[in-house]
Amino acid sequence: MKYSRFNRQLTAAILLSLILVARTASAQSNAIRYEEYDLANGLHVILHQDKSAPVVATVLHYRVGSRDENPQRTGFAHFFEHLMFEATDDIPRATIDKHVEGAGGSLNAYTSFDETVYHFQLPANEIKLALWIESERMRKLHVEKAGVETQRGVVKEERKNRYENTPYGGWNEKMYRNLFQGGSYSWTPIGSAQHIDNASISEFQEFYNKFYQPNNGTLVIAGDFDIKQVKEFVEAYFGIYPKGVEIKREEFKLPEITGEYRETVEDNKAQLPAVYIGYRGPKKGHQDSYAIDMLNTILSGGQSSRIYQRLVDKDQIVV
Repeated sequence: MKYSRFNRQLTAAILLSLILVARTASAQSNAIRYEEYDLANGLHVILHQDKSAPVVATVLHYRVGSRDENPQRTGFAHFFEHLMFEATDDIPRATIDKHVEGAGGSLNAYTSFDETVYHFQLPANEIKLALWIESERMRKLHVEKAGVETQRGVVKEERKNRYENTPYGGWNEKMYRNLFQGGSYSWTPIGSAQHIDNASISEFQEFYNKFYQPNNGTLVIAGDFDIKQVKEFVEAYFGIYPKGVEIKREEFKLPEITGEYRETVEDNKAQLPAVYIGYRGPKKGHQDSYAIDMLNTILSGGQSSRIYQRLVDKDQIVV
């Protein structure tokens, strides 16, 4: 059978339409389905059921990061990332890890400028363990001398290893200080060792009482679970707490950069000179932020990136 040019074009158009439809259907079928709701006390909950494996993950996100700290008491958000593994009303010191690892699970946490996040991965039948621990830590954490002094030492040692005792260790502190002068992004989440040293237990308690409240958190649960049952668990473990004071973040304002900032640092731990260049970018979620991420990957994302191939492979002027 012979095809005319029109028939060939029509066939191509139909095939293209079918491909687009297939891709659309595939995208729709791969979309992550979830349910979200709020408890009466303001805790935001997101549930994603996935029965492909008998495991469950929980993530509890608190809207508190280093940007929310007193400039004279930096490092508090990160300090609580550590302190939250100490004792609660019903969990003795140094046992949270044992509870989770004994159940075949894992746990961790991280702090950024904008958030503090705690996460668990456990066998599906141990979901109540994660919810119990997170419930205890939300409003029953013991902010007391033994735990505070232990974690002071841990945080100071982490800072030494990351900054003071590492080649090029302090570059990012200087970068943020210059990029965000006077703003709450001008210090890094690990904060000042002196501020942590000088802080009183009552100051830590005040920080905990302000930010670790149900209405300042988002709980995400994903994995193999019964939705109706998990909603009952969430209500039982977290619905018991009253709503905290509403937290209003201050509008983030930055002084305009009117010229280039340069800083030279002597570092006797470094064997070779290093150059760090930073730019202010759009806020996270802005459409330009995705383009910047892509550009960053193209320019410097690994050994196939443009900068690596030019400066390392071709010109051989950096390592």
